[in-house]
Amino acid sequence: MKDCVIPNRASLLTHQLFQTLSPLIKSQDIPARDPLDQLVTVWSGEQARLTAVFKLALQIKTSLLISTDLYRCVYHPPWTYC
Repeated sequence: MKDCVIPNRASLLTHQLFQTLSPLIKSQDIPARDPLDQLVTVWSGEQARLTAVFKLALQIKTSLLISTDLYRCVYHPPWTYC
Protein backbone atom coordinates (compact mmCIF):
# COMPACT_ATOMS: atom_id res chain seq x y z
CA MET A 1 0.00 0.00 0.00
CA LYS A 2 2.86 2.36 0.86
CA ASP A 3 4.23 1.93 -2.64
CA CYS A 4 1.27 3.70 -4.21
CA VAL A 5 0.06 6.06 -1.46
CA ILE A 6 3.30 7.95 -0.85
CA PRO A 7 4.15 8.62 -4.52
CA ASN A 8 0.57 9.70 -5.22
CA ARG A 9 0.57 12.04 -2.22
CA ALA A 10 3.98 13.45 -3.21
CA SER A 11 2.70 14.15 -6.72
CA LEU A 12 -0.40 15.82 -5.30
CA LEU A 13 1.69 18.04 -3.00
CA THR A 14 3.94 19.02 -5.90
CA HIS A 15 0.93 19.88 -8.05
CA GLN A 16 -0.61 21.94 -5.24
CA LEU A 17 2.64 23.83 -4.71
CA PHE A 18 2.93 24.64 -8.42
CA GLN A 19 -0.71 25.78 -8.49
CA THR A 20 -0.01 28.04 -5.51
CA LEU A 21 3.18 29.49 -7.00
CA SER A 22 1.81 29.88 -10.52
CA PRO A 23 0.18 33.31 -9.94
CA LEU A 24 3.42 34.56 -8.37
CA ILE A 25 5.48 33.37 -11.32
CA LYS A 26 3.10 34.91 -13.84
CA SER A 27 3.07 38.26 -12.02
CA GLN A 28 6.86 38.70 -12.19
CA ASP A 29 8.05 41.61 -14.32
CA ILE A 30 11.29 40.32 -15.78
CA PRO A 31 12.57 42.21 -18.84
CA ALA A 32 13.82 39.48 -21.18
CA ARG A 33 12.75 37.54 -24.25
CA ASP A 34 9.93 35.18 -23.30
CA PRO A 35 10.79 35.31 -19.58
CA LEU A 36 7.60 33.59 -18.52
CA ASP A 37 8.24 30.69 -20.88
CA GLN A 38 11.76 30.29 -19.53
CA LEU A 39 10.61 30.47 -15.93
CA VAL A 40 7.80 27.96 -16.44
CA THR A 41 10.21 25.64 -18.26
CA VAL A 42 12.67 25.79 -15.37
CA TRP A 43 9.94 25.14 -12.80
CA SER A 44 8.52 22.30 -14.87
CA GLY A 45 11.96 20.72 -15.03
CA GLU A 46 12.22 20.85 -11.27
CA GLN A 47 8.87 19.15 -10.75
CA ALA A 48 10.38 15.64 -10.67
CA ARG A 49 13.01 16.70 -8.14
CA LEU A 50 10.42 18.37 -5.93
CA THR A 51 8.24 15.26 -6.07
CA ALA A 52 11.26 13.20 -4.98
CA VAL A 53 11.81 15.56 -2.02
CA PHE A 54 8.16 15.25 -0.98
CA LYS A 55 8.35 11.47 -1.37
CA LEU A 56 11.40 11.25 0.91
CA ALA A 57 9.80 13.54 3.47
CA LEU A 58 6.63 11.45 3.52
CA GLN A 59 8.64 8.24 3.89
CA ILE A 60 10.52 9.71 6.86
CA LYS A 61 7.28 10.93 8.41
CA THR A 62 5.66 7.53 7.95
CA SER A 63 8.57 5.63 9.45
CA LEU A 64 8.66 7.97 12.45
CA LEU A 65 4.92 7.66 13.01
CA ILE A 66 4.89 3.86 12.95
CA SER A 67 8.15 3.44 14.87
CA THR A 68 7.98 1.93 18.33
CA ASP A 69 11.04 3.89 19.43
CA LEU A 70 10.53 6.56 22.04
CA TYR A 71 12.18 9.94 21.72
CA ARG A 72 12.73 12.48 24.43
CA CYS A 73 13.20 16.16 23.90
CA VAL A 74 15.43 17.91 26.42
CA TYR A 75 15.85 21.64 26.60
CA HIS A 76 19.05 22.95 28.14
CA PRO A 77 19.02 26.66 29.00
CA PRO A 78 21.69 28.62 27.11
CA TRP A 79 23.83 29.24 30.19
CA THR A 80 24.19 25.53 31.04
CA TYR A 81 26.31 22.90 29.40
CA CYS A 82 25.13 19.46 28.35
